[in-house]
Amino acid sequence: DEIDNDNNSSLMPREGNVWVEEPRIGVFLCSCSGFMADELDFAGLCQEVSTRPRVVCAEIIDHACTAEGLVDLRRFIGEHELNRIVIGACSVREMERLLDKFAREIGFNPNAFTVVNLKEQCLLPHQAEDRMVKAKAAVLVQAAVTKVYRDLPAVNQTVAVEQRALVVGGGVAGMTTALSLAARGYGVALVEKTDKLGGRLLEAHYTIKGSAPRTFAESLAAEVDENELIEVLSEAQVVGHQGEVGNYTTVVKQGETDHLLHHGVLVVATGAREASTDEYLRGQDERVLTQTELEARLASNPESLQSIHSVVMIQCVGSREPGKREYCSRVCCTHALKNARRLKKENPDIQVTVLYRDLRAYGLYEDYYRAARQEGVLFSPYDLEAKPDVAVSGGKLQVSYNDQVLRRQLTLEPDILVLSTGIEPGDNRQLAATLDLPLDEYGFFAEANSKAALVDFVGEGRYHCGLASAPLHIEETLARSRAAASRAATILARENIQASKYAVLVSTRLCSGCGLCVDACPFGAREINPENNIAEVHYDLCHGCGSCAAVCPNGATQQIGFDKGQMMAMADQLIK
Repeated sequence: DEIDNDNNSSLMPREGNVWVEEPRIGVFLCSCSGFMADELDFAGLCQEVSTRPRVVCAEIIDHACTAEGLVDLRRFIGEHELNRIVIGACSVREMERLLDKFAREIGFNPNAFTVVNLKEQCLLPHQAEDRMVKAKAAVLVQAAVTKVYRDLPAVNQTVAVEQRALVVGGGVAGMTTALSLAARGYGVALVEKTDKLGGRLLEAHYTIKGSAPRTFAESLAAEVDENELIEVLSEAQVVGHQGEVGNYTTVVKQGETDHLLHHGVLVVATGAREASTDEYLRGQDERVLTQTELEARLASNPESLQSIHSVVMIQCVGSREPGKREYCSRVCCTHALKNARRLKKENPDIQVTVLYRDLRAYGLYEDYYRAARQEGVLFSPYDLEAKPDVAVSGGKLQVSYNDQVLRRQLTLEPDILVLSTGIEPGDNRQLAATLDLPLDEYGFFAEANSKAALVDFVGEGRYHCGLASAPLHIEETLARSRAAASRAATILARENIQASKYAVLVSTRLCSGCGLCVDACPFGAREINPENNIAEVHYDLCHGCGSCAAVCPNGATQQIGFDKGQMMAMADQLIK
C-alpha cells in the first residue's frame, strides 16, 4: 500500500490494467490424471475455497501443464471474467514458465497468476497423514488466494536486444566463440590487441597428443577471416564501455580511429601468459630453460639436443606457494610429460628426471604419465618445505634434492634444467575497470559461480572463456568457449529483454536516498538519482533477488510478489 503507484505508472502492463478492477479470483486445481484429486479431496477443497470473498469460481482441471488444460483454463477465465488466477498443481518453477507465456497470449499480466505446489510441498511429504495433507492443502490454497488478491503487476519494461556480440581477444578462445556465434547467424566484432589472430597457440609446436596447435590456430584464423559475419579489429583495444544487457555501446581504439560498436552481449577471451621467474638460476645460466623454450628447441632444432645426456625438470616453480601464485596452473605437468617423452623419442638414452610436488595428469592424461614411466622417465617427489637447490660448481649445473624413496640427499648434474613456471593472467586491470568486470584474487576474470556458472559474470549478457578465466588445457578452452557462445546466444536469440516479474518498486515519498540498496544489489541494478536523491531501478539488470528490499530501512523499496503487506496477510492466513 505504501508503493507510490502514480510514480510507477509507466511500468504498468500493456495487457490492460486489470489491477484497478474489483478482483475476481478463480481457483483451479490440477488433478494430474486423478493422482492428486482423490488424495487431497479436491472436490471438498473447491467447495471450501469458493466461499472465500472475491473467489468467483473454483474448478478441477486435468493436466494444467498441457495444451488441453490451458484451453479449459482459458474458457473458465472468459466465462467468469476472471482477473486473478490461483493454480494448485506441482512444480512452481515449471508451471510459472508455462503460465507466464500463457498470460501474455491471453492479454494478462504474469502476476495475475499464482501457483501453489500441492504435489511436492504437500502431498508427497505427508502421504501417510491423511488429515494433515488435506488441511495443509486447504491452508496453502487459501494463502495463495490472499496473495493473488494483493499482488502487484509485473513491471512492463523491456530493452530491445542488439543482436550482435563483441568478443575481446583473438586467441583460440575468442575465435572459437566468434565462429560459434556466427554459425548461429549472429554478427560478431572480434577485437585483438596484436596484429595477428591465434594467441598463445602460435607459440606452441605440439601437444601431448601429438597434434599441431599452431596449425589449428592458423586454420581457425582463416575461418574467421572468411566469415562475413565476423568483423576483426586487429591492433585495437577497448577504451570505453557503457550500457546494459542487450544494449551495450563500446569504444574500440584502432590506431588513430575510434570505432563505436553497438552489441547485445560481451565475451572476454583475453588469454594469459607464461609466468616468469628468477628462481633456480633462471636468467643467469643459459642452460636453465622454461618448458616453452625447450619445446621450441625440440621442434625447430632437435639435432642440437643430441649431445644432451641428462635433463632435470622442476615442477611448480613459483606456483602453489604462499605469496606467489597460490593456484595450480593445470597444464604444467602435461607440458613436462610431452617434452620428456619427446626427449626420449629423440634420444632414448637420455636421462630425464622430473621433480614434482603433485603430478596432476588428471583424467585420460594419466595414460601419458604411465607411458613416460615405461619409456624410462624418472619421477621423484619433493615437498614445498624442502625444495630442490640449484647451483653451479666447476662449470656444471648441480641440482640437489631429498629423494623420498631413498631418504637421502641426491645431487644430479644435468646438461639442461627445465622449469615449469605455470600460467599467470595478463594485466587485466585496465580492461576490467573499463568494462566494469570483477577479477579474482589472482587477476583472472571472476566467474559468477565456480560450480554452476563457469563462463558467466554476475548478471546476464557478459561472459568470459579461455585463459582469461583460469589456466586451462586446449580441450577445456574450446569447451568453455563454446559454452560462452551458447550462453551469449540465449540473450541474442531474444528480440527484447523483459524485466523480472519479481522486480522491485520504489516509493518516492519514503526513499531517503541513503544508498543502502545500491550497496546491497549484487547485479548493479540500483543507483541514486543525483537530481532528486531517490533510488532508481535498472529493470533490465534486476533479477528480483530482494536484497534491496531487505536492507531498505524505510520500506521504500518493496518487491513485487513479496511486499510486506502481502506477506503479513499470507502469514495471518497460514497461522489461523
